[in-house]
Amino acid sequence: MASHQEIAGVSDEDLVQRMINSHGGRFGEDFWQYVEEQVETLLPSTPRIVDLGCGPGLLVRDFAVKFPDADIYGFDLTPAMSNYENSEIQFEGNKPTFGVLGLTASSVPLEDGSGAACSR
Repeated sequence: MASHQEIAGVSDEDLVQRMINSHGGRFGEDFWQYVEEQVETLLPSTPRIVDLGCGPGLLVRDFAVKFPDADIYGFDLTPAMSNYENSEIQFEGNKPTFGVLGLTASSVPLEDGSGAACSR
């Protein structure tokens, strides 16, 4: 399966910067209002949050601030994303767990039944 970089013809570093630069526009006030109204009410007191395709980890960082008691994981296909997450982001409190993971070749390294899906 082709990566975003291969499809767009850009380098890993270009995609990291594009994701960083566009983060605020993609996850702004409307996004967080939706999370508060539609998601937060369904979460247990200690939620497990998994972001598959987490990019440079900025949303994972934001979830760690919003849900300080959560177990948070971020996985991305691109090692450059993981490098950014592990070296450039400052985390308040517990640092989320990050990893490089190609979902078409590997399964998520969490035990079966370790989280609950929520829906309305």
